[in-house]
Amino acid sequence: LGIFGSHTLVSIIIFCLAAYPISIFSYKIKLGITSSRLLLYYFISLGYLGDVILK
Repeated sequence: LGIFGSHTLVSIIIFCLAAYPISIFSYKIKLGITSSRLLLYYFISLGYLGDVILK
């Protein structure tokens, strides 16, 4: 392996440790955006149904 090989391994491990919380964070953000979008669609369709029923 030598110095370069072990250095590459260490940097890969550090990168994985750094990327892990970031990926969880972005996943939570995506989840939040998706759920809020679903809620928005839900309220829009409710309003549309209310319009149809009232007419």
